[in-house]
Amino acid sequence: MSHSFKKYSSITNHYHKGFLIKIQESSGFNEAKEWIVTEKVHGYNFSFIVSKDRSVVVAGRNMIIKDFKQFGHEEAVKQVRQKYNDRAIKLYDAIQEENQNVTQITIYGELFGGLYPTNKEGHPTTKPIFKEVLYHSDFDFYVFDVHTFFKDGSGAWLTHDVLDTILPKAGFFVYAKPLFRGSFEDALKFNVVLSSTIPSVFYNHPPLNTKNKETDPVANIMEGVVIKPNINLFLSNGDRVVIKKKNEKFLEITKPNKDSKQDEDVVLNKKTNGLWSELKMYVTMNRMKSTVSKMGCHADEHSLVEEFENDVLQEFGVDHQLKWSKINPHTRTLACKRVRKFGYEFVREMK
Repeated sequence: MSHSFKKYSSITNHYHKGFLIKIQESSGFNEAKEWIVTEKVHGYNFSFIVSKDRSVVVAGRNMIIKDFKQFGHEEAVKQVRQKYNDRAIKLYDAIQEENQNVTQITIYGELFGGLYPTNKEGHPTTKPIFKEVLYHSDFDFYVFDVHTFFKDGSGAWLTHDVLDTILPKAGFFVYAKPLFRGSFEDALKFNVVLSSTIPSVFYNHPPLNTKNKETDPVANIMEGVVIKPNINLFLSNGDRVVIKKKNEKFLEITKPNKDSKQDEDVVLNKKTNGLWSELKMYVTMNRMKSTVSKMGCHADEHSLVEEFENDVLQEFGVDHQLKWSKINPHTRTLACKRVRKFGYEFVREMK
């Protein structure tokens, strides 16, 4: 049985004012009475796809994973696949029982873990997914969304409250739980300067006391949060409304450096009427790390850089599309070439 792959769309950051205005102007905004804030886990984008014959495949951000070695973290993928394969089928059965038109589900989440200092029962010889936030010594899967396909080819997302009811019944206990529920304005104001809640909530681990005083205001600081309405809300272009709010340590933009003395930066800034210095804010190592988390650590560098460039331009375009479109094509090509140059440098630094 073939499985239809549906890529999980990039989530827009909370600081894009134009995006927030579009949300407030959307036709269903007034119906979204409550907004839900959940922790954003620092891991690899990962999903289970279950089709109507109850066969299961797993996927990364961009494709179905056929070779675990090529994705990277082979042990993590094997461990999580084995743990949740039957539970994914059970979840499909539960959803299909409620709606017999359902022909496929995709369970989206984060592949994470592999290290926690006070928990020694995991696999110390394996490489953790990431070290910036510590969750658990074993690898695990954190569910944050479920999408369904129907017989007529259409699809739908399950709301948070439906997930909160159905996931535990299928054996998925590690999933996005509310840190806050309230108005749109209050959800956006949620203070993300918090230690990760994952270790204590799901694994009963004691809190960590050590922190990097230069970068972390609290120990084991969370990556950030995801903000969604309690109903499925879409913009006029069809995009689903999901917002992320990250801690400064994990932000994918930097402050503008208009005083760069590198010749290429000076020339591009002049040719773009200063727009290059704004675009360069989006060209960061954190963004490349995020790209790797989406594509897997064994993705080839050309694919990583291409995805990195697309991500830079996509986010930059949220607020600057009109200005960018007015730059002549040749200059835009030069700017993109410079973005790719930085991308290759970041990839090689990470090796």
